[in-house]
Amino acid sequence: MPASIDFRLYVFSLDRILSAGRYLGHRTYWKLFFLENIFRILINSILTVSQGQNWWELAVDKRIRKNVERFQIQYSKKAWRSNPGKHGLYYVGLSDLSEIMRANADFIREVIPDIDDWLVNIETLRIPRNTLAHMNSPSVTDLGLIDQLYILSRGLLPKLSTKKIQTLIPT
Repeated sequence: MPASIDFRLYVFSLDRILSAGRYLGHRTYWKLFFLENIFRILINSILTVSQGQNWWELAVDKRIRKNVERFQIQYSKKAWRSNPGKHGLYYVGLSDLSEIMRANADFIREVIPDIDDWLVNIETLRIPRNTLAHMNSPSVTDLGLIDQLYILSRGLLPKLSTKKIQTLIPT
């Protein structure tokens, strides 16, 4: 598999920028989309069972909730644009998802016994994710890490059913 194509390393060419973007979108971006949304679904599913429907108010740090409120207000002022969704989970990034999981690790551990390993994995994913999300070219090592965590994460949702927890997409 070819390495990430960093258009900045070559003589300027619009075609090279397009090629790099298409390559990263097709090869990697969708895996990050999957990872972040799997974490949102896991958090929502597990905390709804353990804390109830209003788990957001009970289980999420006040700083995170305040930031979400600020973002929601900003989005509401531009109602004609895309909106991340109603639930606060759609307004937080990977670091905040990790913090919510860490703060509620005792509940999550009942479903995902290796949650501490996952928290370390999420932290190692943060820089490659930010590199790609800010439209830069991740290294071959970073691409491999994203691939590895994507593959591992595919085994997370089935753990809900083994504990008879309904998969709940945040709404």
